[in-house]
Amino acid sequence: MHHSAENPSNNVTPLPSNEAGHLVLPFGHDEFSEFIRSLLGRPQAIARNVPGPFEIEIRDVRNLHHLIDQRVAQQNECTLVEFHATIAFDDGSAVEFQSMDDLLNYNEVRSVVSYGLHVEWVYLVRFQDRQLPERQKIAMSFSSGTSQRHFTRDIQSSFMAMPCDGDMFFRIEHTARTWGADIEALLGNHLQNLRKQVSPIKTFIRGHSGKVAFGVGTAFFVTALTVSFAVTGSFASARIAEMSAMLESLEVEGQVAVTAQLKIIADFIAAGAWARYYLGLLVFVVGALILSVIFTVWVDSAGSKQEPSFVLLTRRSFLNKEAALRKLNRTWLSFGLGLIASVVTGVLANLVFAWMFLS
Repeated sequence: MHHSAENPSNNVTPLPSNEAGHLVLPFGHDEFSEFIRSLLGRPQAIARNVPGPFEIEIRDVRNLHHLIDQRVAQQNECTLVEFHATIAFDDGSAVEFQSMDDLLNYNEVRSVVSYGLHVEWVYLVRFQDRQLPERQKIAMSFSSGTSQRHFTRDIQSSFMAMPCDGDMFFRIEHTARTWGADIEALLGNHLQNLRKQVSPIKTFIRGHSGKVAFGVGTAFFVTALTVSFAVTGSFASARIAEMSAMLESLEVEGQVAVTAQLKIIADFIAAGAWARYYLGLLVFVVGALILSVIFTVWVDSAGSKQEPSFVLLTRRSFLNKEAALRKLNRTWLSFGLGLIASVVTGVLANLVFAWMFLS
């Protein structure tokens, strides 16, 4: 009797194409439910805005990545499951990256200025007091001073809680309060190091530019009023003395003396000395008021210019930085010239007014 060899593959029943397969996970039902909740549940959040000015280059981004990754790994078992970065440019475009290596190796060939940077890290962290890993998210945004209206809606949506112009912002979504507080302190201290050191005098002037400008304009106008009152008193005294001397010089008496005195008074009034003085006083006071407003606006506009921030991720960005700093230096020069011009103009105007009516 002949027996044919059995093929083991003939005993395998193929899975129908319309039936789904099954995945077996090494979790119990309760553990799996808890794991899903840790991924999809609503975590707590910490958000903080760090005001500029600041400068950030690609090496700063790399250092920041290593700082976060080392701190998270030192404390607990963790896995970086997602990385996302977006660079926004001044022409309204943006470039997105899905890995740190892609971001570090990126070389923009277009002549554009990078104005915004947004970076996100998503970790699965298993804390020591918990059995399953939980999702933690760190997001950071940097804005170097351009309005979001220059970005399209799609680009704006990739920037979570984009900071104010020239600010740095971070947001931490966590499921462990102590872990979130530790990362907040880490990022807060690190971002402080990215801030540029600004002279205390410049900081004071920027913070109180309106008051400084108002003080300059007020001092100019008050000085002009004080001089006008002093000149008016001196002018009146001089005219009275002049008329008294003319009246005392008469050598006639009686009715002839009275007639002569009236003629002297009439001639003095007809000469229009006081009319000319009042006209000059009006021009001087109105001119002082106009100049005080001009100096107030001048000093305020120059002193209120904020120190610029820079996201230096393209070659054009470095050129833009140099141009912005030159413009800022001219602004401080304008501020100083405004102060000097207010003083010099005030002194010259007061001297000319006094010379015209007291000489």
